[in-house]
Amino acid sequence: MDKELEDIRSMLFPLCDSYILRINEKVPVLTILGTFLGGITMQQKWEMDELVELVEHFTLLPQEMELISNKTGTTRLGFAVLLKVFQHEARFPIYKHEVPIAIVQYIAKQMKLEPSLYSRYNWSGRTIKYHRAQIRDFFGFREGTVQDAKSIGSWLERHAMRPEQNGVSTRYV
Repeated sequence: MDKELEDIRSMLFPLCDSYILRINEKVPVLTILGTFLGGITMQQKWEMDELVELVEHFTLLPQEMELISNKTGTTRLGFAVLLKVFQHEARFPIYKHEVPIAIVQYIAKQMKLEPSLYSRYNWSGRTIKYHRAQIRDFFGFREGTVQDAKSIGSWLERHAMRPEQNGVSTRYV
């Protein structure tokens, strides 16, 4: 791991320990930071020269296939899409059609399923809540709490806010 990435990790660990619980090698640190700061949006179109990136980020690995193995049809595809999107962006899609069709098609092809099954995946209810919990657990995440929000606010006050800079009062860096 290069020095710059290690510096970013050491800066983020106090933040992640209290807010996100922990960072692990399954979700890149910069993805977590960008998502936390609201800077990452899902790429919607994939050109031919970007297919390498699609393959790199959305290929199901053996450990992931094992996690998916007890699911069938619509729930299998829906779960797999949620899994790979969460891994790539460190967040779940807000709505079903936020996920580009190219990603759904690529994931469906790996599992020998019809991409149209994704449109039938129930986006509300107990199943998707359970799937999200399984995925968070797989990656070592947990949902944030009110106490986590307070802790992150305190951390930001101590580390990111300067009371005065060059004689001018500032509230943030």
